[in-house]
Amino acid sequence: MRVTERRLVRYPVLMLLYGETLARCLYQFDSENSKVGNFSSPDYPEKYSANVECFYNFVGRDFETLKLTFYHFDLEPPYAKGCLTDYVDISTITASDVKELVGRYCGSRVDTPLLSMHPKAEIIFRSNHIVHHKGFYGMYEFRHEKTIPPPKSTELVEGCGGTETGVGGVIVSPGYPHSFPKDVECVWLIRVDSKEHIYIRILDLQLYGSIANCADAELSIYDGYSSFTFNPEIMKKYCGDLKYYKNVEERTQMSKRNRLLIR
Repeated sequence: MRVTERRLVRYPVLMLLYGETLARCLYQFDSENSKVGNFSSPDYPEKYSANVECFYNFVGRDFETLKLTFYHFDLEPPYAKGCLTDYVDISTITASDVKELVGRYCGSRVDTPLLSMHPKAEIIFRSNHIVHHKGFYGMYEFRHEKTIPPPKSTELVEGCGGTETGVGGVIVSPGYPHSFPKDVECVWLIRVDSKEHIYIRILDLQLYGSIANCADAELSIYDGYSSFTFNPEIMKKYCGDLKYYKNVEERTQMSKRNRLLIR
């Protein structure tokens, strides 16, 4: 199979425990070479080989995001305790080079598409010496973070979610200063230029009951490069009303970079 926009480096065969040998390979995908391309397990669409360990490195610029989409995924099924033999580990890598595991996958189950707000990712593919399947085939895409909208909000609710830019402004819940509607989820993205930060201050807050009623209604501030589905980074969560947050420090937040999510 001819695969474009990737560079393959094969390492020497290494000796493992139990007398087995392990063939290693490395695939490098750089956004400076191509913003879009494909990736696959070795020998796809034929069955992958035994005792293989392959690394797939995706490297984008600091302001880029990465989308991974698997169109075919067929590995050895999991055991009762999980993926122990043939598997794929997917990790994101932040702009500050912090590696975060998204998950380990085998059988026919994999999260797809996977949208990472971080510029780098790593896939590790491992096979053992028995039971081999077709493997996987997918596409990658690097995109500028300014093209990524906020997660979806509840539809047909006026004033619920959206994107905010500029040098300042006010965000209010739907219907404010009157009661907010039931069963809604509103997400706002606040985005500024790449070298700027965002300062947030809570001016008014009155949700359900006390601080113990977060399950009924809550206001959360997320890092703008966080994901709601894996490794969410909540900077601050508010419940009840403003009397529970008396210090100025509790009512304010500063973004790490140029994006914040208000949920």
